[in-house]
Amino acid sequence: MGNRTALALAVIGSITAFVAHGLIQLAGIALIVVAVAGLWLRRRPGWTRRRAEAIGSWLTDPQSEPAPGPRVPLEDMFQAPPDDRSV
Repeated sequence: MGNRTALALAVIGSITAFVAHGLIQLAGIALIVVAVAGLWLRRRPGWTRRRAEAIGSWLTDPQSEPAPGPRVPLEDMFQAPPDDRSV
């Protein structure tokens, strides 16, 4: 989260928390907490990159051998079938 976004959320959250009452006040406090967390995570740039690489390694398949046989060019796959009506 960028600094501008975090500060905007903090401002909106503080206005909401101090002006409103009830559940809207809790929503304002939640926005302030999210903004503080966003600013705190901004100071640790390597953490998010390492976490994303770890999650990405779980989601991707390991490189496997290609299927045997000839490969069909993409242009051939998108051509219209021949019009053989002589049957």
